Amino acid sequence: MVSTELISPNAIAEAEMHDEAVVECWKNMTQNFYDIGEHAEAVYKKELFRLLEDENGRPFESGDDWLAARIPEKGRSTVYRARKYARELAIIPREERRKVKQCNAPILGQLSDEHKKDKNWVRAAQTLPEKEFVAKVKEELPEQHVDTASPMKLRPSESQRDALERGIAIAQWIQKTLEGPVDREHCIEYAMAVFRNAQCELENFQGKTNEEAYDSQHE
Repeated sequence: MVSTELISPNAIAEAEMHDEAVVECWKNMTQNFYDIGEHAEAVYKKELFRLLEDENGRPFESGDDWLAARIPEKGRSTVYRARKYARELAIIPREERRKVKQCNAPILGQLSDEHKKDKNWVRAAQTLPEKEFVAKVKEELPEQHVDTASPMKLRPSESQRDALERGIAIAQWIQKTLEGPVDREHCIEYAMAVFRNAQCELENFQGKTNEEAYDSQHE
């Protein structure tokens, strides 16, 4: 059992409240996406997982251990994403944040606090389709330099897919150790950055710049 001698009853109650809320929110993620992010972020940020116990009565040693015991493996990336938006959109009142379309949260989260507090921009994120919201932000707020995502087509063979999945898993482990959990796209970006840096070291031997090497492959 967790020793409570130096732990306030309020802290234990808070930990249990967030713990139960995460489990309940998971049952209907469509409606509770932002709520589960807020509750999970509190457990991580305040290290409340140390006041919670696993099925064997031992306190959790990390937030990831706690989350693994509460959420199925395939759902944890969704919770990590919800935590990210909970941090980025924290300045927006809870009731208004709940109405923001999930597809628009990544762009709204990149805006300055001034624009996040602007009711017109929050309303736009709540009502506009993703493409229209992105277009509006880029047209009216070019100084914000938002980074948008778009699909990328790949057709790997079975062996190539296995190699990609293993590579992404390794990159996720490294990034998780250094910076905390990140999504697959960031891990691919990290892996490519490592590759580019290694390629730079070989340029003197190859006689080509990264750009020339890229162009020669796409002629």
